[in-house]
Amino acid sequence: MLKQIEKFLEITKSAASGLIGITSGYFLKKYLNANTEEKIWVIVVVAIILFVVISFFNWAITKIVDNSKSLRKLLLGKDFLEGCWIQKITDESMHERPVIYSKVYISYDDGSYKVTGESFDKDGNFTANFHSQFSEYSNHILKYPFTITTLENQEKKVFGTSKLTFSSTNELPKRYLGIVYSNLREKPVYIKAKKLQGESTIDLKTEIGRTAFKNLIE
Repeated sequence: MLKQIEKFLEITKSAASGLIGITSGYFLKKYLNANTEEKIWVIVVVAIILFVVISFFNWAITKIVDNSKSLRKLLLGKDFLEGCWIQKITDESMHERPVIYSKVYISYDDGSYKVTGESFDKDGNFTANFHSQFSEYSNHILKYPFTITTLENQEKKVFGTSKLTFSSTNELPKRYLGIVYSNLREKPVYIKAKKLQGESTIDLKTEIGRTAFKNLIE
């Protein structure tokens, strides 16, 4: 789990559990002082209610984090990577490479970053999609194994690992450099990317879109 979010959840859940526990203890003590013969049942009922309330709160606060992009952005600060990134291969020694452009989508999923994407050839034709199996993020570096499904051969298994290094400034990262290993070739592939801002989009099926892509990423 991402450290900032994990810490936030731990502090929030601990504080809530403590507050609920103190409140329950106060009322439990007050009720038990009434010399009732049903003390054991009172303790059992309060314990069950306490467990249900704390479990519900923990579930609710986790759901809030999962569903609130604004909250995650606030908690993660300069480690907030979510969004659409445009990516290109920088290794000029790869002649006639089938993949020229890629759109990479980084999202939040169950405590960590999820990476999915689409690849296109030099004419803007879709060639493959890819997705991460899981990911690890620390010190501005995102690592993840991935699988690729190609358009020409959907039965062929293509897999590998990626290591993306994001710009380490006090602002939100806007670029990254990366290295990709796969079972397609012996040597790694080097990549670079830039984040699309706001609601910006680029249509790689058009010449204008591919030109905009090149101008933006260079």
